[in-house]
Amino acid sequence: MSTPDDVITAMNKRDLPEVEYLLGEDPKLVNAISATHQGSPFHHALRFGRREFSLYFIAHGADLALRDSEGKTPLELVIEAAPNFTQVQVDERTLTAQKLLEKGSPLTETLLLNACLMGAGKAKALVTALLARGASVTAVHPYSGYTVLHAAAEYDHPEAFAAALGKVNVDAVTTSYPRGTTALHLAVKKRLTKFVQQLVKAGARADLLDERKDSALAIAPKNLRPLLEGKPAAPPKAEKKAKAAPKEVVEQLRKKPSDAQTLSVFADWLVEHGEATRAEYLQLCLLPKPTSEQKTRRALLLSKHRGAWLGAGRALVSSWEDSTETPGFLAKATVTPEKLLGGFEAVRALGPRLVVELTRSKTRTLTKKLAALPLGSLYGLALKNPDGANGAWVDDTTVELLAPAMRGLKHLTLAPRFGEFTETGFETLAAAVGDSLEVLVFEAPAREFASLTAKKFPALRQVKVHLASPALRKELSAQWKDIEFDDQPL
Repeated sequence: MSTPDDVITAMNKRDLPEVEYLLGEDPKLVNAISATHQGSPFHHALRFGRREFSLYFIAHGADLALRDSEGKTPLELVIEAAPNFTQVQVDERTLTAQKLLEKGSPLTETLLLNACLMGAGKAKALVTALLARGASVTAVHPYSGYTVLHAAAEYDHPEAFAAALGKVNVDAVTTSYPRGTTALHLAVKKRLTKFVQQLVKAGARADLLDERKDSALAIAPKNLRPLLEGKPAAPPKAEKKAKAAPKEVVEQLRKKPSDAQTLSVFADWLVEHGEATRAEYLQLCLLPKPTSEQKTRRALLLSKHRGAWLGAGRALVSSWEDSTETPGFLAKATVTPEKLLGGFEAVRALGPRLVVELTRSKTRTLTKKLAALPLGSLYGLALKNPDGANGAWVDDTTVELLAPAMRGLKHLTLAPRFGEFTETGFETLAAAVGDSLEVLVFEAPAREFASLTAKKFPALRQVKVHLASPALRKELSAQWKDIEFDDQPL
């Protein structure tokens, strides 16, 4: 005889036909309590966000009021206070919750509060649906002490904030660190002028201290202080919305460009900073098995918004290639020396493994200015013009000027000028980047360089040579046994 655990095992394998077969034999299994899990198969599907199975169970006799072994209702299992959920995960849970609401699943005290605590603006549709059905606004989180006012101010939910104001103590304080935080503290930190105005009008005190001895008035920016003192608020200074990725995220992805956890954290950061389309694209790219609809949506987002996602870097690059290794970032960008000098950090933030295609420097003076930049902090440089007719521009002097600034570079493409890039220039290059360089590309007919050895380039794992001679191919193959060569014409 089949058990609830058999259904859960099939569900964990994503085997819907097996689940259908088991419930066909015994429909009661959908609500039967497992001996080893926290509730029924229905509870298990809801807890782990398995929307396909959840909707199937709802359509096949699931008890919408049945509590699991911890006393949680189906809606409470779907609507968790989990700010680390991605937007895609929240959207999936929202669809399930809306179906439960349509079917008459009973409302409980904490649902609206938990929906607000799902993250910065992620669950707006769910909050709206719960308010429309009269969800309670008076819940208090058992561990943090957050009220709906706290959660709405922290995670930007104006509808919930307006619904709770007047029904919740405006001076309620948190019980988790920092203890003593009021909704006014949070609204001030988030620079939410309208929330601050409403709280002050409702009688919120600006002098209450949290455990760090900070009051809302003490931490308020200059434009909000008059408001907290009962005066009209000063107009805020215009601030540019941050577009560049945090440096620490770029550095983590430079080491592990496809790390799903880091990319997920970055997607949440994008949501909090107003870049919902880029966040949605990234989250769709992280899905292990996207549906055809999700693939279509992903392609549409990329084609429509890819230019806007570059932020301040958009004005600096003339062309670019999107990264498939690290979605939401660039793999290559073409930049003039003048633009790179004017916005190096904005360009660098465009991709953790970005190869900057630097077009020809017109003067030695300009090259010297480039040499003052930390070029080695980039992942890669391509010293070439994008047009093949005049692409080669690297000579010994250029390398001598730029090489010290390129220390640490991982990827380098060279378009050497015939007869002007010699063994001397290559030796200078080897001394600067030999220890770090992993990929070396020659985009011009190449010659033999005595310094191109495994000893001087110990990290090198890939060499691409345009029109390599048989002698050069043989020499390079003798140096590296497990290295990739590409001697095909460009």
